[in-house]
Amino acid sequence: MLSSIGAWRVIHDGSEQTRIRFKNDIQELDRFEDRGECRQFTERNVFFMTKTTNRLRSFGLWLTAANAVVTLGCMVVAFVTTVFIGPAATNILPGLLLTVALIVWTESAYLLFVWLLRRDRSRVRSTIASIGSIVVVGSSAVVLMDAFWFRPDPQSALVLLLLPFLQLIGFAITLMADAVATHIKSRKETPTRRSVLKMRLLQCFLSVAVVFVGWWLIQRPSNEREWVSNLAKLPQITFDGNTVSIQSIRNTRYRSADDYTPTYYDRTFDLNRVQSVDFVVVPFQSVKALAHTFLIFGFEGGERLAISVEVRRERDESYSPLKGLLRQCELMYVIADERDVILLRTKLRSDRVYLYPIITSPENVREMFLSMLRRTNQLRNQPEFYNTLTNNCTSNILQHFNQVNDRKLPANLKVLFPGYSDQLVYDLGLIGSHPSFKSLQQISEITEKANRFAEDADFSQRIRE
Repeated sequence: MLSSIGAWRVIHDGSEQTRIRFKNDIQELDRFEDRGECRQFTERNVFFMTKTTNRLRSFGLWLTAANAVVTLGCMVVAFVTTVFIGPAATNILPGLLLTVALIVWTESAYLLFVWLLRRDRSRVRSTIASIGSIVVVGSSAVVLMDAFWFRPDPQSALVLLLLPFLQLIGFAITLMADAVATHIKSRKETPTRRSVLKMRLLQCFLSVAVVFVGWWLIQRPSNEREWVSNLAKLPQITFDGNTVSIQSIRNTRYRSADDYTPTYYDRTFDLNRVQSVDFVVVPFQSVKALAHTFLIFGFEGGERLAISVEVRRERDESYSPLKGLLRQCELMYVIADERDVILLRTKLRSDRVYLYPIITSPENVREMFLSMLRRTNQLRNQPEFYNTLTNNCTSNILQHFNQVNDRKLPANLKVLFPGYSDQLVYDLGLIGSHPSFKSLQQISEITEKANRFAEDADFSQRIRE
């Protein structure tokens, strides 16, 4: 009897996979009926569960496709345009290769979920794939909306590069759940070599992921380590109305890059006397796209104060971008005399240094100065890890800029390449109106002037002439 009812249902259903799956369920019910085991398993329940499974799968497919299109649009705006336009622009062929690589990377998890959802599988396995895709893709949609619409930030573009890591982990967990379901269903059957290998590989991947995530979570930043001597002392700021008192302003005198005597002084500043801010870029000698950046604030009377966001290195430790990604380095705000931070780079490390006066109001300069001082105190009480991509010198400066300016810096690929950050702010009209960036860059280099006037009492004025 159940088979007859099922046949009528099958004829009126539009999905071939549903008809096949439904027919198998009805045949199973008939076997139950022959053994008298059909009391809790009705044809209506089977049909309802089959339809629900198909609806879940359809919803997962549509959600995945929609999110893939939105991600592609965000990636084109934030990345692909900067591949062919601006300072990070490349030649046509390298640009096309980079574009393809970016598209494949950001769309890879979505393509894998579509492949998984479109495969013909049992009702339980189809439900697992659908739920996995909805959870992972739905969470990704929330992250993208937060990064690009609700809380836009220059670093929002980084979400597109980092999100696939989490999506692929979610996909692996979904595959693991699917493999477990398959194993349970076929535990009475002799396992094939392929199924055993698949299960072992998934178990190995999941074990490595769990160990890595566990190790990642137990890492804790600290201010109590054996630091190199010129990074050992954290500044402390006291706010009192329109004045701020800063303790431990670094003013080291260097004999060489590794031979120096750290010295510090304390100073009180009147916030009403803050007038200007300079953006300083120090490109890496080995990689043009990378650089260290910091700010120098100017006060009435010609006094200057530098604030540099740096890796707080331990003794016998050198800077490593890889360690910076793995939560192995702390972050600190160095507050120093500008002669200290400039000559360390021009004279002792033989770096080229470029200084650009920022075009903005004194009110914005003051607010940015206060924002950086508050962050300095925050790191003193709540240490943080440095991150090569998301919590570095340039990303922090951009965040401070966006906190105090109505005009927000947009998400942009150049955030990944601090060596091009000066042209980014030039393109936005923040560092002058010269006919070309190259001419501005040439007159903004202070390397030779800094070395020539290293001992001059009017050092700040000389390097700006």
